[in-house]
Amino acid sequence: MKCSARGHLCPGYGDVFDKSHRDETIKIRARHSPLSHKITAARKLSKQEFITMQRQNCPPLPKNISPNAEYNALTWFFLYYNRSYDIEETCSFFGVLPDLYVKSAMSSPLNRAVTALALQVTNLHNFHGNEPSMGHDIYAESIIQTKDALSLPGQSKSDEMLMTTLVLEAYESVSATFVRRRHSASRSCTHLRGSIALLRHRGAINYRDKLSWSLVAATRNRLLQHAWQNTDELIGIETIHDIWDCGGEVKPQGPAVEADTLAFKLSRLWLLDRKLLANSPPRDRKKVHSVPVVTNGIDQLQDILSQAICLANECAIWHTALPSSWRSVSVQASTLPASIRATSVYENAAPTIYAKLSIANSKNRQRITELRCLSLIGSCLARIALPDDRLQDRGHCGNFPTPLARAQVLVDEICASVSFLTGNRTAGGSNTRAVLVPSLVQTSSDGHHRKYTFPRDIREHAEQVIASGLYMMYSTLTEVLEMIGDTRTIGMGTILRDGQVRWIMGQVDRLRDVLHIVK
Repeated sequence: MKCSARGHLCPGYGDVFDKSHRDETIKIRARHSPLSHKITAARKLSKQEFITMQRQNCPPLPKNISPNAEYNALTWFFLYYNRSYDIEETCSFFGVLPDLYVKSAMSSPLNRAVTALALQVTNLHNFHGNEPSMGHDIYAESIIQTKDALSLPGQSKSDEMLMTTLVLEAYESVSATFVRRRHSASRSCTHLRGSIALLRHRGAINYRDKLSWSLVAATRNRLLQHAWQNTDELIGIETIHDIWDCGGEVKPQGPAVEADTLAFKLSRLWLLDRKLLANSPPRDRKKVHSVPVVTNGIDQLQDILSQAICLANECAIWHTALPSSWRSVSVQASTLPASIRATSVYENAAPTIYAKLSIANSKNRQRITELRCLSLIGSCLARIALPDDRLQDRGHCGNFPTPLARAQVLVDEICASVSFLTGNRTAGGSNTRAVLVPSLVQTSSDGHHRKYTFPRDIREHAEQVIASGLYMMYSTLTEVLEMIGDTRTIGMGTILRDGQVRWIMGQVDRLRDVLHIVK
């Protein structure tokens, strides 16, 4: 298929990508080109600088308009975000981005895309999205370079090109969330579809080494963030499913990969259920307590219920099988500083401390997956009435916990993590960069009885909270509220103890104010 604007063969994105960005590129360049002359001393971060970064604390936030704007933004961006997303613990593309960035050329699409994202994020931390960012102009450059590179067989199948599309998707996702720019959400989906098209185009290259596999896992991870909002993503879900299964037995393993696999299974079930409900003729629908009861396609619905119950068991097993490095410790709220207790402690759940921020977020993402699974079970049970013996006859897994009781436990665990992921951060504080985070002192079990803090580097954790933890927690709590408000989620709101929903809403409002996210 040829690019409709440039006439080159486009093996990855197809016409949909070009149409989405052709006109916008011209507009962006015209609107922001006066800013481009201010970047007079831009250069690329070297491999040695990345090595040095690992031993440094984060520098002060750089000012957006300066002779070294690009370099300063990149330094700050990688120092903050590279530490928050370990690929082994999150499956995020941020975990492998530094290696590919270091190897990229200064003029490459990846270099331009990363620079645009770094400037955008730096701008958000400086001005909260209320000031123009040089990132727009550089983003436009990256789009043009990406189109040109797709016409070259050697580049179109490269890991660098696939990573470029993931970074471009992240840029538009940030714009949709914080800047509320028109069409950003749809462009984000377009970039993601381009990533999936490139996976298809790459074929066996997807499985050649650990890096390539990590990019497959990262693309799947990003798709999971979109699948819940758009039924059309079922096409992408099935494509990724086929690509993942073709890899044989050498695919990545570990808690993060397994967590995404469970979330991926649930996404397929959830989207099939939505499609089944949408395709049911109006005469086959009834309303019982605001829940649609489907009398057509009952066999498909029973199969979805059966698989959902089995998946709920798998989710519970995932938590019990975690390695020791993923362990967490509950502490008494009274041992934490008063500002943390007042800001982020839920009185009915002991605050939980984790080894790393990335582990805390991954465990919360898995809790959301299990909550969604329980929600799906509740929805299916409300739409069909099956005696217990028929459940067994159809191969349902037994001994799964009562959905509503388990949901309360999961929501409590999420609430218990709020302090660790957000500390005492509030909007309008005298020092907007400072945050106090919970920690504890432990004694090693190696026979030497040495004292150490948990997490190990409190200052680094505080920096990660500012960079990522606040939004991670905001996203998790928002999804909990969405499930509570979903009419298909049977009893989810009513089973939570009195005041818990109100407390969660208060935390969401706090984090929205801190992050300057407009409703």
